[in-house]
Amino acid sequence: FAQRRLWFMDQLAGSSAGSMLPLVLRLSGALDVERLHGSLSAIVDRHEVLRSRFTAVDGEPVQVVDAPAGVALERVEVSGPQELYDRFLGRPVDLAAQHPVRAVLARVAPDEHLLLVEMHHIAVDGWSWGVLLEELAAGYRGDAVAAPAVSY
Repeated sequence: FAQRRLWFMDQLAGSSAGSMLPLVLRLSGALDVERLHGSLSAIVDRHEVLRSRFTAVDGEPVQVVDAPAGVALERVEVSGPQELYDRFLGRPVDLAAQHPVRAVLARVAPDEHLLLVEMHHIAVDGWSWGVLLEELAAGYRGDAVAAPAVSY
């Protein structure tokens, strides 16, 4: 019922950046970008709601679950958090055409990155973020490589 309400609100007001829930992680130290991307993709592949689109059939919401295909990880360089926020935070998502998750990895310095993960509220809530963060860290550590220090 909560997803139906969020879908209805999206239809009523149009795609809104206010429905996107952001998480920014500061990653300090050596970073294996491919391992991080693999961990994010594994999470999206494992959780159907993160690879779903929400369309309408006869005016009723229908969840369309796409096949596992990972997640795009946009890679950019920024001068600091404010530039990341200004450029990428809060872009609306079209629930009928796009998955409710996106990720940007911003390099601030050679051993300093910011990971922005935004998810539409239709797919995640405050409690879910904790679960996803634990999965991200576990996936990154998968081959006994030391995970970078994370603060948020």
